[in-house]
Amino acid sequence: RPGSAGGRSRGHGGRALLAGVATALGLALVAGGVWSAVQNLRDLPGGLGGSGDTLSAELPYGPAVGLVEPLRDGDCVDVTWAGTPFSDAARLRLVPACTGRTMDGQVMASYEASSAEDARTGGADRCEQLTVEAREKLVDVRTYAVLPTTDGFDAARHRVSCLLMGERRPVYGPLGAYRTLGETVIADVATLQKQDCLDRISDNTIRLVSCEDSHEQKVLGFHEMGAGITYDKAQDTALAACVKNLPPRQYGHEPGVTASGFWISEDGWKKRRAFRRLHCHFR
Repeated sequence: RPGSAGGRSRGHGGRALLAGVATALGLALVAGGVWSAVQNLRDLPGGLGGSGDTLSAELPYGPAVGLVEPLRDGDCVDVTWAGTPFSDAARLRLVPACTGRTMDGQVMASYEASSAEDARTGGADRCEQLTVEAREKLVDVRTYAVLPTTDGFDAARHRVSCLLMGERRPVYGPLGAYRTLGETVIADVATLQKQDCLDRISDNTIRLVSCEDSHEQKVLGFHEMGAGITYDKAQDTALAACVKNLPPRQYGHEPGVTASGFWISEDGWKKRRAFRRLHCHFR
């Protein structure tokens, strides 16, 4: 009975195929469930961490910091302090592209420690040394060392990351060498640094340019105004303060060729009453 035999063969083959598909789907669902569980664990404090195809049982800096991957030079973060800023634990979150009003700091340097103990005992002082040049060009910033834990030392690649953070407000960033000359438009002048060269775009925006090319302004430094001076009053007295305290001739610029100018961070002045500094420049 060739026809019947053929029919049975096709029937068994069909059931075998369906069984194979069902098994494959079952494996896919199980694998998907495991992958989802792993991903969820990676997002939990103290959960699984690591990079690439290797999973570590420890986070690089521990559950208090919360980062799954080690920080890299130039990474930007926002911070939630567990208590007193710069004294208690800081929970960090990466800020993509270093933009936005939540950017509290940027990794300006890093170094490889010999051990987790070496990182704990010397990390803060070493970071102070590595960031001194960048820190001196800004206002109201502090260094903060992100230290690997003992269990997370390998996951952190043995490195201590040195953040530069705003002491009383976000730094907005990017900072220092991570800014792109000719492309970076500064909307809040609180981020200006000493020796920055600028072209004015409008009354409240400026472009950061190379000092080796033609430029309209150059930042000489900062001058702090009295606590009782309002923002409107500062507008009337700022120029005289810059002329008196940071005259261009003090920096080797001829009085007849250059003149003093100033920028004030309106946001910083009005919202952060302690942040009352002029950014004095020559033009």
